[in-house]
Amino acid sequence: MLPCRRASVIWLYFLAVGLALLPGRMLQVKADQPESTEAIVSLRVFPPAVQLDSARDFQRLVVQGERSDGVTLDLSTEAKLTMADPAIAAVRQGVANVGIPLPLLQPLRDGTTRVVVECRGQTQEVPVRVVSASSRPPLSFRLDVMPVFARGGCNMGSCHGAARGKDGFRLSLFGFDPAGDYQRITREMPGRRIDLGDPAASLLVQKAVGGVTHTGGKRFALESDLAQTLVEWIAAGAKDDPEAGAKTPALTGLDLYPPQALLEGKDVNQQLVAVARFADGT
Repeated sequence: MLPCRRASVIWLYFLAVGLALLPGRMLQVKADQPESTEAIVSLRVFPPAVQLDSARDFQRLVVQGERSDGVTLDLSTEAKLTMADPAIAAVRQGVANVGIPLPLLQPLRDGTTRVVVECRGQTQEVPVRVVSASSRPPLSFRLDVMPVFARGGCNMGSCHGAARGKDGFRLSLFGFDPAGDYQRITREMPGRRIDLGDPAASLLVQKAVGGVTHTGGKRFALESDLAQTLVEWIAAGAKDDPEAGAKTPALTGLDLYPPQALLEGKDVNQQLVAVARFADGT
């Protein structure tokens, strides 16, 4: 899968979170109690299997522990991750785009291996398959750039997704109109919103990373993969998808991980990872 087709088809992030909060489906919360440090009786890693489809691809991992009383803990930043074959894929700590930075896997060369996850005396292994590790396909406006706006909260109803937009810039709500968004991003305010000569100086990038005054504030860091996606797309000419996206693979499914959680106490969080499946097998 391509990066945006992970979590990170990120314009589906809001749908995924909404599903997680449906009664009886995903999350339960116990009464407010102090955080426990007792040992866990089981360890789960999500997604349960990883396939990386190109040099651009990566996969964030969520690690969840369960105590003897059934309460679950998000151990994603505490767990130790080790590649069985470090020549095939690498583990690195992701830059925080939105929320807590999760560990992620990146491809190095084609092959199969596994990532070993250890935490609080428990161990789990996740199979990893890498294909086309030397391939770096061009960025897609619909599948790579549009998700950046969703993940940053830019196209929400309270921001540029409002009916009248915000501060002179409008995006379609949750990205429902990518063709219209492309026109507004690339054709309005020529030379400012998009700067082909200096992509990182583009207003589209600088407002999101807090480089210039922005009513919505800083949305993500310049070194994050979200910002770098925008910069690389602009540097490549800020192009639309071929035939205006007519050949973009159709979404066939969305998996949300972890499938369930039981949280205890105030201000306790559980990170979520959404993995999209497309008609072309990615």
